[in-house]
Amino acid sequence: LTVTYDMGGATLTSITSDYTRDAKYIYDGTAFNSVYIGACFLDGQCGSPPVPDLHGRLSGSQIEALPAPAHDVFFERQVAEELRLASPAYKGSGLPLTWVTGIYLVDSRSRADDVEYINNFNQTFTSLYGPQVLTSIFGGPLPNQVIYQRTNRFEEKQYSLFGDLSYYATRALRFSIGARYLTAYQSFERTGDGFFNGGPTSDAASAHDHATTPRVSVTYE
Repeated sequence: LTVTYDMGGATLTSITSDYTRDAKYIYDGTAFNSVYIGACFLDGQCGSPPVPDLHGRLSGSQIEALPAPAHDVFFERQVAEELRLASPAYKGSGLPLTWVTGIYLVDSRSRADDVEYINNFNQTFTSLYGPQVLTSIFGGPLPNQVIYQRTNRFEEKQYSLFGDLSYYATRALRFSIGARYLTAYQSFERTGDGFFNGGPTSDAASAHDHATTPRVSVTYE
């Protein structure tokens, strides 16, 4: 949304934007969840000792056959505002100076969730190996059949001031000088859980930055 107001000696312009994206995905994670556990952890095809069932037979194939849906959700939103005050354009007469000054604000945040299940895992595993083996290998029944879970959160806020002054030596030759000052804050948080995550984990980080960017230019048109 762009709004312009002519003040006579200057023009005030407001530019506002609001961007939102919400995406959900469901995909088949059987190959790298059910099959991996059945073949590697239970049948020992990846070098670890196999786990026999109560009758002394390998039963990884029954775990491999369990469907393992995975759910991904990605959400992002960014709100930005620029407020700019500018002098009239130089038309070849009068004071050969033009200027522009303003502020820019942006607030953006995102979240990504990845949750992967193995349907009927607890019931199937317990019927094959018993609850004690389920506890010794997986620490007990999988909560809600979740084998892996991860959430990432990111937030960024920026505030900047800018200004530019131009001098017209002629109608075709222009010298400009300007600067932009920026302050920004960023934060990141990550949490995870599940067997493939090694249990519950969390970590976070943040940063606060400042920057001044000068600009000098010579333009001939």
